[in-house]
Amino acid sequence: MDLNDIHTMPPVTKALLVTYLSVFALVHCQFISGPQLVFIPANIKNGEIWRLISGFFYFGPSDATSIIKILFFYFNSRSLESRYYNDSLKYAKRLLLLAAMALAACFATGLKNPSVPFLSALEYIVQARDQLEVPVRIFIGIEVLQPFHRTLTAAIIGENSLAIASVIGVLLGHIIYFSEDVMSVWY
Repeated sequence: MDLNDIHTMPPVTKALLVTYLSVFALVHCQFISGPQLVFIPANIKNGEIWRLISGFFYFGPSDATSIIKILFFYFNSRSLESRYYNDSLKYAKRLLLLAAMALAACFATGLKNPSVPFLSALEYIVQARDQLEVPVRIFIGIEVLQPFHRTLTAAIIGENSLAIASVIGVLLGHIIYFSEDVMSVWY
């Protein structure tokens, strides 16, 4: 990504990328703490409404993993917005639908970070539309298809909530993909 990318970046992707980077910087500089951002329904009922949105922009501690997730978001979002939607308003509406679905899934399952299913869904949609079956080696001798690498890795290392969130994201991504791409061919 160079400076020319910033000028040609689609508007929804640019706005969300700036928000992700801002939240990352605020957490890294300790202006806000991560627990203030996660999705906790009981706290939302007590008036902490920002948690409905802030959970999408918080990836955990500000470390290399968060930067990698921001880069995954950038590449997947840019691909979707510029290659498949060509209409930023339509793309923004799809993201809002996906975000609402991710929040509902987090509320139903007790997950505290809707960004994981959200990003997994974006990744799944891009790969389904590109019809990519890219194997990823997660451990010596274990290869899985790209959308499922996060799920299997999390399950192997014992991060059950991350594995569940990744599976939910793949399911949400499939719902969006199926409703937009497959159903539109049928009807």
